[in-house]
Amino acid sequence: MWSPPPLWYQSYFDKDYLESHSQYFTQEREVKDTDQIISILKLDPGSKILDLCCGQGRHSIELARRGYQVTGVDLSRFLLGLAEKRAQKEGVNVRFLRCDMREIPFQAEFDAVINIFTSFGLLENETEDQKAVKAVSRALRQGGSFLIDLVNRDWLLANYTAKSWQYEKNGVLRLVERRFDPPTSRNLVHIQRISSRGKTKEKFESVRLYSVHELALMLRSEGLETKSTYGSFDGQEFKIHSARIVAVARKL
Repeated sequence: MWSPPPLWYQSYFDKDYLESHSQYFTQEREVKDTDQIISILKLDPGSKILDLCCGQGRHSIELARRGYQVTGVDLSRFLLGLAEKRAQKEGVNVRFLRCDMREIPFQAEFDAVINIFTSFGLLENETEDQKAVKAVSRALRQGGSFLIDLVNRDWLLANYTAKSWQYEKNGVLRLVERRFDPPTSRNLVHIQRISSRGKTKEKFESVRLYSVHELALMLRSEGLETKSTYGSFDGQEFKIHSARIVAVARKL
């Protein structure tokens, strides 16, 4: 049976990733998400924000455009390269840094840290995830906020689909196989993208899924107290059937 390699996330975020997720990466969504980030965090103008796992800079650039002091951190050289080129092209000032999320080199520097689009739970196990949370807490000033956006494990299991397929905008057929591993609470995914010429590319994912309770406990253990939890970026009340967990924690 197929199984994702341990360090799958080190090479996953490339051109193929962008193409297969293109429906999520629209300017309209960037603006809408950023509106909600600002609304949820209630930050003062000019606040310092760390966009952790910033990818191609979707939120970093939009936040900087609105006057915030933004640092974007990611492990993917490819995505960071795109972010830097776009920021330069649009005349927006963002500090970008390639770094593992467990090793961000900041100490009490930021008013807020954001981690968006299920960019948490990708590491090898809970111990490694905990290191990332510790690094977030260390990077925040006292009273600073951590905004994290994840898929809700309870919703995903209630709506689990073991196999699916769809055609992407470029005509590529995307086949997806999934299996949930209860002992580790990880969602294991095998993706095959088949071009019109029959060429196949494979990718694997292994994401640790968290419940609201588990996430709150992990945050609290690093001095981050959860203050509010939403079921979406629209500020909807979180319920068991909410597709996402959008949590805001405050550094004590």
